[in-house]
Amino acid sequence: MDAVEARRAMKLAKKISRKLHPLFANQGPQIQGAILADLVATWLVGFPEGVRADLLQMHIEYAVRMIPVNEAMLHGDGGHPQNAQQEAGEQPKEDENKKLH
Repeated sequence: MDAVEARRAMKLAKKISRKLHPLFANQGPQIQGAILADLVATWLVGFPEGVRADLLQMHIEYAVRMIPVNEAMLHGDGGHPQNAQQEAGEQPKEDENKKLH
């Protein structure tokens, strides 16, 4: 895949991702995680067993690199509200754990 194709693929992926966001909203982290695990597993079975572990590792590394950008988009420059609470030594409230992250 050349650079032009890669940009097109990323643009399409972002467009599809934006369409999925409302389906995940207010579902809670357990349900969201289960959905994502199912989607990742479905994606991985499209590849031979011998490359799945490497692809999963690359996928995880990419997701980790995207966390700061997505956190800023969802929570602003201050990041997730629980981050500030934890730094201040406060315990997060139970209902805050159930919000869309």
